[in-house]
Amino acid sequence: MISTSVDGKESYVSRKEIVVPVCASSADMWSLRLVYEPTSTGLVRSRLKCTSVDGTIRFRLPIYGYGGVALVEPSLPPTPNSPAVYELSGGQMKAESYHYDMYLRNVGYQKAFVMAQCFSGPSCTYSLEPSRIQLSAPSMIISPADARKVSVHMNITEREKVLCEQRPEIIATIRFYYVDNVMRQLLQRKVAVRPELCDSDLRPLLAHCADDCHDLELSLPDEACHSRLFRNSVKSFTINIRGQPARPSVLSLPNNPLTTHSSAPLSLASNLPPASLSVSAKSLTFITGAVGEARELSVLIRNRSSENVQIQFSKLAPPFSCKVRKSTLKHGNRGSIKINFSADSPGTWEEVLTISSPVNSFHVTLIGKCLTQSHLKL
Repeated sequence: MISTSVDGKESYVSRKEIVVPVCASSADMWSLRLVYEPTSTGLVRSRLKCTSVDGTIRFRLPIYGYGGVALVEPSLPPTPNSPAVYELSGGQMKAESYHYDMYLRNVGYQKAFVMAQCFSGPSCTYSLEPSRIQLSAPSMIISPADARKVSVHMNITEREKVLCEQRPEIIATIRFYYVDNVMRQLLQRKVAVRPELCDSDLRPLLAHCADDCHDLELSLPDEACHSRLFRNSVKSFTINIRGQPARPSVLSLPNNPLTTHSSAPLSLASNLPPASLSVSAKSLTFITGAVGEARELSVLIRNRSSENVQIQFSKLAPPFSCKVRKSTLKHGNRGSIKINFSADSPGTWEEVLTISSPVNSFHVTLIGKCLTQSHLKL
């Protein structure tokens, strides 16, 4: 059905036959409002024929309309405060890369054209390069009641590790833009679309009123009109990737304090080997964001033997430091040694900490990085 309105009076008539009488004096202007109410999905073409009473003026206006819209939703629960914002858990920022699979489903009635863009955060100010984050399908067309799989692969850099050092933080944002495919075809000029008839289009027609019929051959909309039409029809939703702090591997051990204990169960000591030491990590990475900033990490040492063990630690060169040089670890217990890093200039340092005992020894690689604002640029 189409609703027509002339002089404030509305009437509903069939799409195939529209007869609206208009009486206008010389040099008068009037407006004819057409409301398209589709009852089915699809593209509809029609023409509006305007004829004067005496038949001296005739012209036709092409009319295009289509029914149904696209609605794309991801396979993720929305956030409570923002229905159009979703969130992914990026895992711990100790891996080199992050991978996740999700699905986009079209629950609308038109084919949807979907396009994605990746940013560094929710503000969507800085775009992330393809070397940082990649999508298996950055653009796609999804049919109604259909779903498409999208894989997200992100390379973890020092920026993400620094952001999530203390608490979970958003490390990237993916914004999906979608519009029905008919509107996309209009943007690509695959479907002929005409602009609205304005006063400047009528004036040259009056000079040829002696002709029997005039079909208006209006030019296609310019690029600005296409972009405005497309922009007003685009919808979007946002997916935030939230990274978690990198937890040291020592947390996988039993939940006991990291300090040395004075007692241990006798049953445990009797079944332990004569001498055995183990350390929690083979390397430690210190990252500071400014010159003079201090960073402290710990190495967990466990005595799995049935005897007390004397442990010695090698001397560290600046900017690394360790206050302990010797220690005694009782049988069946564990302890920790604290290592500090504080650089007086930007750069990267590497040192080896040697942990030795009468029976065995270990080497822990220490890597220190002092980053400035220029290193943290996206």
